[in-house]
Amino acid sequence: MTMKPSRGTVWHKLHKNIITIIVISMTILIASGLQISSKTTEQAIYKRAYSYLLVNLQKTVACFDEVATKFFNKFKTASATECVIKCRIAASNNLRGVNFIKSAKSCSCVPTIPDTWYNVTFDSTRDCMSFVTHDCPKNFDYVMENHVCFNLQRSRNVFLKSREACNNLSSSHQVVIESSNKNLAIRLYAVSREISQLRIFLY
Repeated sequence: MTMKPSRGTVWHKLHKNIITIIVISMTILIASGLQISSKTTEQAIYKRAYSYLLVNLQKTVACFDEVATKFFNKFKTASATECVIKCRIAASNNLRGVNFIKSAKSCSCVPTIPDTWYNVTFDSTRDCMSFVTHDCPKNFDYVMENHVCFNLQRSRNVFLKSREACNNLSSSHQVVIESSNKNLAIRLYAVSREISQLRIFLY
């Protein structure tokens, strides 16, 4: 059955790892693999947050630390979907991600801050759900602590060959250490992969 959308109508479906929302009147589109372009809609993808730094060799479900993170707004919401919608509006599209605590119906908005370190935690009860937005290619790991995309290459090569391989991989380049936060992200990512000497590509 096909329904003709009316202005202000919201369809929402919360999956395990991806929130899909289409909002016409608020110019928000949160989807997985869905491309829509018009004068009244924007695209953003919010996926379940994972950390590669909390536990070595494991991709771990993570949440932004409720104590250490500088949230710019908090709401009471019934679902993670509603949390994303409210935070997007409050942030004027300057939103890095959200925390949604199911038991408390608590929604926290995480702003986009250049060159910062986001502290994250592991919630064994799965009561906290975090969603983030990024544009990492599928073959890259998104490091939510520093908002960077890394791809680890384990083969050995001279510098020129390594640089060529980086440039040919999803338009990426070799990591350039521009700040202490980036340096920390690289070191912890290397440790999490139990590698002391490696080439990491940055997208």
